[in-house]
Amino acid sequence: MGRRRYEFVSPAVTIRRADPSDADCIYQVMRQSRRDAFSGLLPQTALDWGAEVPHAFREFVRDTVAHEESAMWVAVGDGTVVGVAELDWQEGATADFVEEAAAELRSIHVSPPRRREGIGSGLLDEALGALPSDVTGLSLCVLAENDRARAFYERRGFERTGTTTTTHAGETITEVVYHRPF
Repeated sequence: MGRRRYEFVSPAVTIRRADPSDADCIYQVMRQSRRDAFSGLLPQTALDWGAEVPHAFREFVRDTVAHEESAMWVAVGDGTVVGVAELDWQEGATADFVEEAAAELRSIHVSPPRRREGIGSGLLDEALGALPSDVTGLSLCVLAENDRARAFYERRGFERTGTTTTTHAGETITEVVYHRPF
């Protein structure tokens, strides 16, 4: 899929498939976004991503973008990555809450200073548009206390289908499961 240019509130942003050379920038966006969005919602130790990009993260990005049943998109503005979305539709690789034949939206992260510009919506639109025709929906989960993220997905047609729990830094955290059929 080619590059699509979006006009947002501030300077133009290009959304494209990620490639392995984006790994360091993706890491920094995710690191900043997680700290900002999840502060007070997750234990601090779960948010303490170091400044140095781990080799394992670079391999994760390389493997994700190389696989035919997973993908990452990046939003690039002012010459740098300002957002990222990660999807997976591999049978057996998605979370237990993902319905059969659906894909899992694992994350959307936008650099905190670039939030509320439509970048997350653009990433979601690209992800939805690039899924194979045999994928019947998109599932995801959001921290139950993350009101901003829950409102984001609800405004985009996702319906709450249940809850699940995960463990972060030894604490059990409740997440809300959402699904959007196609």
